[in-house]
Amino acid sequence: MFIERGYMKKEVCRITEIQRSVIYYLNKDNKPGRKPSVVTVFKNDTVPEERVLTSVKDLLDHEFLSYGYFKITKQLKIDGFVINKKKVYRIMKNYNLLKPQRIRTSGKRNFIKFRKPVVERPLTYFEMDIKYIYIPEERRNAYLLSIIDVYSRKVIGHVFKRSVRKMDVINLWQSLKSYLNDFKKITIRNDNGSQFIANDVRGYFHYHNINHEFTNIATPEDDGHIEAFHSILERKFLRRNDYTSFDEMKSAIWRFMKCYNEERLHGSLNYRTPEQFIKDFNENESKIKLGNENQITEVCQTVSDL
Repeated sequence: MFIERGYMKKEVCRITEIQRSVIYYLNKDNKPGRKPSVVTVFKNDTVPEERVLTSVKDLLDHEFLSYGYFKITKQLKIDGFVINKKKVYRIMKNYNLLKPQRIRTSGKRNFIKFRKPVVERPLTYFEMDIKYIYIPEERRNAYLLSIIDVYSRKVIGHVFKRSVRKMDVINLWQSLKSYLNDFKKITIRNDNGSQFIANDVRGYFHYHNINHEFTNIATPEDDGHIEAFHSILERKFLRRNDYTSFDEMKSAIWRFMKCYNEERLHGSLNYRTPEQFIKDFNENESKIKLGNENQITEVCQTVSDL
């Protein structure tokens, strides 16, 4: 209060017996450290950040050169800029100019042998994929990771985030362990996205003895069930509704998934919902099992009477 009125900080601290470091080293805007500079030295003169950005874009537009931020920094220094790689990285990151990082993995992938999955019961064979969803308010894409049961067409789990990484894949499957009857006897099919080919993800499935399959390169028909679901999502949900914010979209996606599983009739399921289809399957299986048990009991009774 006294400082705001114009009193010297040193005198205020002396009178109030407050350490000067409390006043001089207050964090500003909750961001520790120095603020990034907005000017750069170029041939004994200072130029704004836009001048650096123009030079970076000129280098990236070269017909035969494809540099990352490190080589861009080297070239800028040769051209006369006094700049370090951290500043170049920050500028390129802010304007989405960084080269995409390649995910390096070890070990061979288990590519599919048959295009059409052979499935005999629900919740044993799954396909998963990631779909980009545009958020108008943020003017950027968010990511929807979905897992669909091939037999019943039920979406058993999904994650909607601004970015989906390998740990999101692992955490989603970890949350589904209690829902699935036998976690070690399932098959998972997906494309060759960086999140799926990551060593940690493949190691997680290998640890749980899960059969993990990869589609062939550039063949979306190999995981046609999840691709068909994304087509339904696009036509019946995204094109018919306007959700501007991330939170609105996240809430709407949760409602859509519930409707898709519990209300929407599927022609491939004889016009039943996935939930009803699984319920009918389990009831029929219970009847067959009970009938077999009764038949065995009758045979045993006949033998004992003889």
